[in-house]
Amino acid sequence: HVSRYVGTDPCSPTMTGLRTIARELGRDGLEIELHKMESEDFLPDRNSFDLCFSSPPYFDTEKYSSESTQSYVRFPSRESWLNGFLGATLDNCWCGLKSSGRLIINIANVSSYPTLESDFVRMACSRGWVLESKLRSALSRMMGTRKPGGDGFKYEPIFVFKKKA
Repeated sequence: HVSRYVGTDPCSPTMTGLRTIARELGRDGLEIELHKMESEDFLPDRNSFDLCFSSPPYFDTEKYSSESTQSYVRFPSRESWLNGFLGATLDNCWCGLKSSGRLIINIANVSSYPTLESDFVRMACSRGWVLESKLRSALSRMMGTRKPGGDGFKYEPIFVFKKKA
């Protein structure tokens, strides 16, 4: 049972949509706390979360706006984005997660960053995270892509981490 949701997003139109959704969901007793700010700058209360979930933009592939708050604008190189955006976000998740909590992140290789998955896992492990499992998320059925033996779905990885004991 989820009783509290805390979310961050720096994109103005996205935050407007999230606030609309929150008004509907909040009617069922769910406490919703939204912060219009960057995840790499949001420092949660220590040991306050059971779960952190993120599906970050894949470096410069998903450009939700051209606002200066966007991670691809703030961190224009792969290395600066990996460490400055994702690394700082991981550190903030570490602070907020209880020792029994889990970090779940949806991140995938893209043409502008073909080693994103392995670079991310390596960086996370170097910061004290332990990779527990790698899942596959079926995103959508891709028309005309069914190959013999295939199911026509596009898949992306979901990584599940815990804090090193």
